[in-house]
Amino acid sequence: MTLFKLAGTTAIAALVTGQAAWADITPEEVWQKWQDMSAATGQTVTATSEERDGDTLLITGATFASTQEGAESSMTVEEIALTDLGDGTVEITMSDSYQLAVTGQDAETDEPTNIVLDVASPGLSVVASGTVEETAYNINADEVKVSLASVDGVSAADLGSDVSVSVKGITGDYATSGTDVQTITSNVVAASVDVAVNVKDPETSNTAVFTAAMKAITSQGSVAIPANTDMNDVAKALADGFLVNAGMAYGQTDFTFNVVEGTETTTGTGAMTGGDFNVIMDADHLEYSTVTKGLGLTVSGSSIPFPEVKVGFAESAFGLSMPVTPSDDPADFKVLVKLADLTISDDIWGMLDPTANLPRDPLTVVLDTAGTVTMTANIFDEAAMEAAGETPPGELNSVNLNDLTVRALGAEVKGTGALTFDNTDTTTFQGMPAPTGTLSFNATGVNALIEKLSAMGLLPEDQVMGARMMMGMFAKPGAGEDTLVSDVEFKDGGLFVNGMQLQ
Repeated sequence: MTLFKLAGTTAIAALVTGQAAWADITPEEVWQKWQDMSAATGQTVTATSEERDGDTLLITGATFASTQEGAESSMTVEEIALTDLGDGTVEITMSDSYQLAVTGQDAETDEPTNIVLDVASPGLSVVASGTVEETAYNINADEVKVSLASVDGVSAADLGSDVSVSVKGITGDYATSGTDVQTITSNVVAASVDVAVNVKDPETSNTAVFTAAMKAITSQGSVAIPANTDMNDVAKALADGFLVNAGMAYGQTDFTFNVVEGTETTTGTGAMTGGDFNVIMDADHLEYSTVTKGLGLTVSGSSIPFPEVKVGFAESAFGLSMPVTPSDDPADFKVLVKLADLTISDDIWGMLDPTANLPRDPLTVVLDTAGTVTMTANIFDEAAMEAAGETPPGELNSVNLNDLTVRALGAEVKGTGALTFDNTDTTTFQGMPAPTGTLSFNATGVNALIEKLSAMGLLPEDQVMGARMMMGMFAKPGAGEDTLVSDVEFKDGGLFVNGMQLQ
């Protein structure tokens, strides 16, 4: 967090890399650059004094304050020293510790809440180089640690709480350029991030303990911040030129938790082999993606009827790419939802299927779609979205089903296809734009699964008969054993399944 404040604002944290051309820059210019960057994001910077002592500009009582969406933050650093190294660069050092105060509203009571955090960054080194127009900062820190100091004037110790985040082995750089629109690029690496949470409810004595250890963190990205824009008005900021393109990846992560509520206790341990998330946002579109790999979770507790429950998966992913502003022309969108190789412990299987009749294969679900949509409203414009009411903010023009996969219990269903939509015809299919195109499905192992469910008594005979009748109507035998195929076609205002018209 200290590094982000040095950049001038918490809003531009996690962004930063790039190298500016080498040239002389002075301590006064670096200090002024910070103030200019802060002003561009609605943050104010003040100081008790600014004094030049030889090669060093000494800033005392530097306060960084901002207000965003009703929350106020204020941080005061007792001393910041900017030293001219004599080679065109400026070294920046600061007090080893300081406090950050954040005031907001309690989500349940709407009462103001004040949280104070202790920030420690002993040995932090930042070296600025380049010019005022293009300034590069190189960062090194053994550790930056943020700890809870107090809540509403009551110390964390008196609350029986201990909360901290420690980032170790930090290296990286960030660069700033531009005036009317300030661009910041970054590349920051951390060896580890450790989280420790131990909180107690003073009224009930309930406790919650959580620890996490994350390795090999990398982050990179860029942000453009227009001068004098209102960052609380996202639609206007984007229209003025605000944009973000940032990402983070992490390696092995281990975590534990223990929750006590009255006489109930829940304990768990888990690990992930890694993951990442990325976001791109500008005036025209929004992209977001996140991936988690190799999750394993073990949970036990007084209310769980087994010694322990284990859950794991190989990969979980979500991705979204879409236009955000009105346009006369169709624009691309994509949606991905994926859960690969989900497994559960034998204790749960034993409760569901004690005789092990069902295959205990991992569960996989994938939905991968793309298409085009014509936006009619800006999704970041609150007034426009309220005026639209229940009307969708866009018209669907086409959808490509790149992959639909559902695999579980020895059966699998896969689907692909493409549809286009006539938004002038919303009567043929009862309010839905009339589609044209074909969706093709292939299923294997479904009959065997139905037979096993029937033999177990989980599927009554009349429902088995109904299921087989439905499959006979909507599917036909495929080339392989226990294989069913189905082509669902929309054309000329009608619905056809394997050539048979149903509407």
